[in-house]
Amino acid sequence: MDIYQIDRPFNNGKMLEGMFEYQQNLMIRYEQRGLLPDPQDLHIDTKPGQAFIKSLIQNIIEELAEADQAQDRLVAMVSQPNLEGLDTDLYEKYSSEIADVLHFYIELMIYTKIYPEDVQSFYKVILEQENLPLAFSDGLTTSMKYGRHINIFNNPEIVSVKSVSRLMFSDAVYEQMYWGGRHQHPLLDLQTKRYNWEITKKLSLAANFLKNRAWVQGERPFPNLLEFQREVMYSWVALFALLDAVGFEEKGVYYQYEKKNLINQKRIIEKY
Repeated sequence: MDIYQIDRPFNNGKMLEGMFEYQQNLMIRYEQRGLLPDPQDLHIDTKPGQAFIKSLIQNIIEELAEADQAQDRLVAMVSQPNLEGLDTDLYEKYSSEIADVLHFYIELMIYTKIYPEDVQSFYKVILEQENLPLAFSDGLTTSMKYGRHINIFNNPEIVSVKSVSRLMFSDAVYEQMYWGGRHQHPLLDLQTKRYNWEITKKLSLAANFLKNRAWVQGERPFPNLLEFQREVMYSWVALFALLDAVGFEEKGVYYQYEKKNLINQKRIIEKY
């Protein structure tokens, strides 16, 4: 798919809002087929509601594991002498798995009342605390820029390794990767796995606020939605540090998400 054939290229700079709109439209189509609950009907205080939210968190973790598996194949490939057997399709496979992660993330955020303006508000607090002039009108750009900031100041080795990995490809091949997942290197592998664990840990801590487990008699009230949302957002921060580390840019995140969304829309029609 040519990047310029996307339905609404970059949503006029409001990329995160565009991703949420796409996800909501996709969710409506699943709701119409009885495959997802209406967000207005989901009650997070109840056992069924909490079980559903936990299933979304589990879906994110599973897709993240699949992305990590694809990354292992990429790292093994670029470790070969003279880059023998270089297959750029593996990069697309990795980016596709990341797009699945993003789909379930945004779905989780919609069901738990985290919207683009909340993402911006969350980062505004962080940026003010760290005295960073990184505020942007688009939440996706802010997320990506802060992820880059984390890597520059906390993981400077990522910057140098990314420069090395960039030299593996011609400009033409590099651009064909659509700004997504194109920095893969054995020296990056350990740090990206740390980010994978940080994402998983924060999501698991969020899930731990959901106390209405199957063996609990009666129902326990949801203690604090704000604390739950905060852990989800901290996992989002780690996700975007990961995306920056492996070479995504904000337009690449949007492109890969929208591309997979259109595939999912088609799958609904085809009863995939």
